Amino acid sequence: MPIIDYVKSYRGDTVEMTLYVEKNGVPFDITGCTLFFTAKANVKDADNAALVSLSTGSGITHTTPLTGIAKIIVPSGTTNVLDPKHYICDVQLKLPTGEIKTLGDIVWTIKPDTTRRTS
Repeated sequence: MPIIDYVKSYRGDTVEMTLYVEKNGVPFDITGCTLFFTAKANVKDADNAALVSLSTGSGITHTTPLTGIAKIIVPSGTTNVLDPKHYICDVQLKLPTGEIKTLGDIVWTIKPDTTRRTS
């Protein structure tokens, strides 16, 4: 599985990632597809132990589906409880036929924040 990105953010920040889905270097129409984003402390952890689990309509938006562009948004309330360290993530695409394709991995580094207040 290819590494599709390295993401660094601070604990407590809202994290936005733009995803470009392609097939053979050509934008892939994701209309009718479901995207999944999963972040784990260890790749061997069970899916129900994932620290972040998002899908289309719940943290993932198809911003321009005809050209394969989607946005993943991890809210600050979610990153606020994550320990500063590296997390392994993957992005999967579920086609309308039910077929699942793993698009690749993301190595996500949460850095410690200095300011924890929100007001």
